[in-house]
Amino acid sequence: MKLKTIAIATGALLAVAVLVALLRDPGGERREVGRSGQPVLLPEHMENVAKFRFENGEDTATIRSAERGWVIEEEFDFPVEQRFLRQFLLKLSELRLERRITDKPEVFPELGVLRPSETGGKREENRTGIEFTVIDADGEAAFRAVFGNRRRSAEQGGAQAGVSGSGGMYMRDLADDTVYIISGAPRIFTKSREWIKAVILDFKAKKDLKRFRIQRANGEVIAVERIGEPPEEVDFKTKVDWRLDGVEDISRLDQRVILEIAKGLGDLFLVRVSDPSLSPKETGRERIAVVNIELFDRRHFTVTLGEELDTEDFRQLTIEATLDPSVDDPELRKETEEFNRIYKGRIFVVHSWVATRILPDREEYFIEEG
Repeated sequence: MKLKTIAIATGALLAVAVLVALLRDPGGERREVGRSGQPVLLPEHMENVAKFRFENGEDTATIRSAERGWVIEEEFDFPVEQRFLRQFLLKLSELRLERRITDKPEVFPELGVLRPSETGGKREENRTGIEFTVIDADGEAAFRAVFGNRRRSAEQGGAQAGVSGSGGMYMRDLADDTVYIISGAPRIFTKSREWIKAVILDFKAKKDLKRFRIQRANGEVIAVERIGEPPEEVDFKTKVDWRLDGVEDISRLDQRVILEIAKGLGDLFLVRVSDPSLSPKETGRERIAVVNIELFDRRHFTVTLGEELDTEDFRQLTIEATLDPSVDDPELRKETEEFNRIYKGRIFVVHSWVATRILPDREEYFIEEG
């Protein structure tokens, strides 16, 4: 199993350093904004960066530098997925100003570069852009811009504003309130949950899962164990058999159903992070089940599912990892500790279909007779 823990403290910080280096000339000279072919961002914009903020009138995402890496403020300082941040920063380093377009405010709506504050704090399709702010350690805006619509061809109406062409997008630099065409169209997340890793556990049921035990709130217990050791390589054709505690004749069991439950456990998909200052008891959500998961590498995970939330089709979830004390593997122990640093003690929200998938009634484990 490859558990994708978030080693954000090193990776994303390195990405920022790489970005600063890429923004410099080979000779180390700083570049000036406003000339064709020059970078969108300058080195000084990034050398003392403390936050990145993204706003579009509907959503806001604020990524902040913390003691152990980058976190997302709107998700209660949950660590960002370093891969997403690294890709975004490297994409920024590639952006160049291709051509100055206009500084006339009456053209801004057509190019989709209005700030959210200019549209009443609401998002207007193809008019409101994504306002991106780089904030330094003193709380000052080191760079502010609005990323707008993708560049249009003459056939799409671009010629009306004298901005026809292909490729790139419109960007309004708020330093001089001027719109430029830039060389690329970066993918920008404005929803805070898009910056975090959605899959909590990421193991392969056929290869990694040894056993699981489900205890419902009513006291019912279902314990399932893998028969035999997993092969070195598995694919969709690999046959896996499981046994259910208390059932001697495994031919009565529907192995396909059990495999789907096992896959569901390895694909827990979180929707958002809840306020970590609240315990499940304080939120008034009673638990409906506790699921204990054991992998062949002797890692254990305890997942607690709560009742369905009142107004939405969601449930609460908590999770904790432990490692068999007999395991003498520093890397595995470090990875387990890192997992708990990120997930333990937090409350997550997941779709109710997660519970439906992993908590079927006991009779569904069996092949229908007749």
